[in-house]
Amino acid sequence: RAHAKAFLDLDDVKIVGVAGRSIGSLENFANEFGIKNKHTSIQSLYRATQADLVVIAVDIDQTYEVLLSCAEFPWVILTEKPLGVDLIEAKSLLGKLCDHVDRIFVALNRRHYATFHELIKHVELKSGPRVITVLDQEDQFAAQLAGISPRVVENWMFANSVHLIDLMRHSGRGKIIDIKPNTSWRSMQKMEHEVSLTFDSGDVGIYKCQWNDVGPWSLSIQTDRSTFMMKPLEKLLNISDNGQIIDITPESSWDLRFKPGFRSQAEMILRKMNNESSTIVGFLDAFDTMQLVHEMYKK
Repeated sequence: RAHAKAFLDLDDVKIVGVAGRSIGSLENFANEFGIKNKHTSIQSLYRATQADLVVIAVDIDQTYEVLLSCAEFPWVILTEKPLGVDLIEAKSLLGKLCDHVDRIFVALNRRHYATFHELIKHVELKSGPRVITVLDQEDQFAAQLAGISPRVVENWMFANSVHLIDLMRHSGRGKIIDIKPNTSWRSMQKMEHEVSLTFDSGDVGIYKCQWNDVGPWSLSIQTDRSTFMMKPLEKLLNISDNGQIIDITPESSWDLRFKPGFRSQAEMILRKMNNESSTIVGFLDAFDTMQLVHEMYKK
């Protein structure tokens, strides 16, 4: 629904069909958005619509098969993150879809937050190395109680931590040359997992995740005499070296009217389809984040 609302706000975009496994959900979605073409298979969806773009928004453990099925047809694909349950699935997808990756994009919507764009704009004006700090919080037990499949719960860092890890990777300049876990990852336990990253530019990443306990989500970048912090991610603060805090959250009607990041993301993939400049996240870019998540959490 969040994707549909964002795309319908764009000029010259129509939702021409929908496919799903649950007849009830399919009917409700089609009625809500006035969609006539309703299908229970991807093949019949494409044949009936000849759509230019398909959005994959399915359970994480269904992404692998659905993405492979969608890639059989020539439309552009926007798939929800992550690229599979774990790195093994992501690598398998890369191998099987290597000829199609140029038309497959991943919905890492936090990259499209107005606050993140504003943060990067500010830090690019600063000299010297950046210290990027991420505070993450994940709850496997809550995911389990919500009915998430055990395989996805076991790999919950790919399902959810991927957002913040992707922002940290995208905030640093250059290549990551060192990944140092400071703790050992233990699934389904209350613990804090810490990882340090070093970029070849001199930038440093500090990642801390509180597992199965209360904790905040935030991203901060410390530069010369200033710290910029997204906490919560929809808000941006400038903290000077004397402790003064200024709210510099940009006004973004899109992130208020739509699920944050979704309206900009929809526009970016349309720009990409029109061969215009775009910040949409490509398959290979998202795959690099999957590799980083694996390296940060490998046992």
